[in-house]
Amino acid sequence: MPHPSLNLSNVNNLALSFQRRARAAASGDSPNDTLELVNGLYGMAKKDLPFLVPVFYATLNPSGIPRLLAQVNAQTHVNNFASQTILQLYVVQALFSLRGISFLALRDMIATEALPDLWDRVVPWMQFLDEYREHLTGVEKLPQDVRYSLWLYLIRFFRKHEAIDKSIDSSFGLCVVVGRAWGHILAAKDKVEVIEEGLRDISQLVGFWFRKKTWNAAAFDELLVGAGGSRTQLASLVIDHLQYIVPSPETEITQDKILKLVGVVSFVVASINIRGQHDTAFRDALFSQGLVAALTTLIIGLCFSTQPIADIQLKSVLGAVTDYLSADPSPRRIIESASLLPAIIVCAEARLIPVTREYLVELLQNVLPSSTIYASVLGWLSAALYEIDVENLTFDTDDTEVHELWKSFRALAEDRIQTMHKSCYNPEFGSIKAERACDNLECNKLFQKADLKRCSACLSVLYCSQTCQLADWLSGHRWGCAYVSTRRDEQSHLTTRDRSFLRVLTHHDYLLHREQIAAETTLFIQNNPTRSPHMYVLFDYTQGACRVEVKPLEALDVFDPKWRGLRYDAERASSNPRKVQLHLMKIASGRHGGELGEAKKERWSRIWAFPLRCIAIDSVGATAGASNSNYIAGEVIDSADDLMNFDGRMVH
Repeated sequence: MPHPSLNLSNVNNLALSFQRRARAAASGDSPNDTLELVNGLYGMAKKDLPFLVPVFYATLNPSGIPRLLAQVNAQTHVNNFASQTILQLYVVQALFSLRGISFLALRDMIATEALPDLWDRVVPWMQFLDEYREHLTGVEKLPQDVRYSLWLYLIRFFRKHEAIDKSIDSSFGLCVVVGRAWGHILAAKDKVEVIEEGLRDISQLVGFWFRKKTWNAAAFDELLVGAGGSRTQLASLVIDHLQYIVPSPETEITQDKILKLVGVVSFVVASINIRGQHDTAFRDALFSQGLVAALTTLIIGLCFSTQPIADIQLKSVLGAVTDYLSADPSPRRIIESASLLPAIIVCAEARLIPVTREYLVELLQNVLPSSTIYASVLGWLSAALYEIDVENLTFDTDDTEVHELWKSFRALAEDRIQTMHKSCYNPEFGSIKAERACDNLECNKLFQKADLKRCSACLSVLYCSQTCQLADWLSGHRWGCAYVSTRRDEQSHLTTRDRSFLRVLTHHDYLLHREQIAAETTLFIQNNPTRSPHMYVLFDYTQGACRVEVKPLEALDVFDPKWRGLRYDAERASSNPRKVQLHLMKIASGRHGGELGEAKKERWSRIWAFPLRCIAIDSVGATAGASNSNYIAGEVIDSADDLMNFDGRMVH
């Protein structure tokens, strides 16, 4: 039995002038009376309003929907004027009944105990009017954005009551309506009031269904359908929502704006949470649509907000960006963060509080420094650092760690930028100088990279002629080709320029640490006269600045998954110590498996090989000879002393 407040006998409490119209509307056969009743709500006495709830409860009887479906089918197959007229009458009656309920809900005229029964009448009509919207063009009298704004308000009104929230969350197809409403609301660009109210409702509803540690998979699938069917379309709605509320860093973040943001931010954080990995395709779609730029803009706005709740939102947003970049500090992700540096500066100056400090330390100590090995990131940093007014930075003087980390990062970035510029033939176009040795070690001549040909299988080793390619194939590349190919696959996310600069940077740091490498090699040979003197050098860039380790080549376990793809390079270096030294580059590949504070020991790394080739001056190829005229003929590498005194060319 429905709640007593929904009993139609309550109409007897209305003034006589309203009773006839209310009963006629409740019969379900007089849409015009329903329209007049709703239009007269504003003029009714407040004491009479609760007695109209049973009228709208009666007019929304879902048993009438099958009859309307028959009319929809009749209209679809035959241009039937009578069917269209009947359809219009009952659709209009349902729409105005729903408007009547929203009017009464807004004025708190509906008994809380009656909400479950009333919801069972409301939701079937909303879903019918949404699903068959294309057949109702010209029939219903409300613009789509206004209609969907009405749906959102009703869903939010019912959802906020604990007595019914679980029933609402389990209503099949409801989130389809919300997803479709999201698109229509954002499209109503000239109706500010509709957009503002609609986005507030959407934020609250999305916040109910998606939290950092709670993911409603069924609701997500329905939202996806409502947004258009693709993850890119849903991601676009999220980004448009954020950018509408905070279009620029200068936007003032008020309490009202935070209400329109909080649920969507919660949805975003849940979507990109590295622990949950709820829907990685949607996470990727969010970032491809520009999420990081939208979030960094929001970070700056929140830093200047005077609202107490802004700190909570700032922690969520800054944490989401930091987690995303920490999980994979690839050049593409870093460059997506167009406003990241200004956001860090603003946080450090205006909002250096416990909830932001740990993220700033992570960004300045690990994420950004480890990304300065990529030419594309350095190009972005070169422009970004230029725009920052260094002289007028006002970091919190009571917290020197963040300031020192900033200065250290900036110095590292500027040094790498300088190295990049020195390595370019043409800084305007960013081409990297490239001299490489023929990978047939019996040839071992130096050429411009453009004059060498690649192995068509692994696309990694280079030869000056088919003769050299065949000779190297027979001497070992035939089994090493697959190993080398693995390394190239691991670098497939990098641009050619980024890959070239990794080689340049390794060589640059080799020259800087050449004396240290020679000294450690000599010390090892002296202390271990019975062991093999062949060494490999590890250049560790996982924390930004280069750290060099010299270790015996025989200790390298090439069968360990960590060192996969290096067996070929290790055996070549061991067999040809006079011509090849194995140099390895260790780079950060992300943080996996937990939240920021939990994952300090779970940072992952990659190992890539950039063998050092020792080229005697009389082995320099013709195309590279002009650039080597200042070298004096010398012996090939044979010992640590030779490493320091070698007068030929050394290239990676």
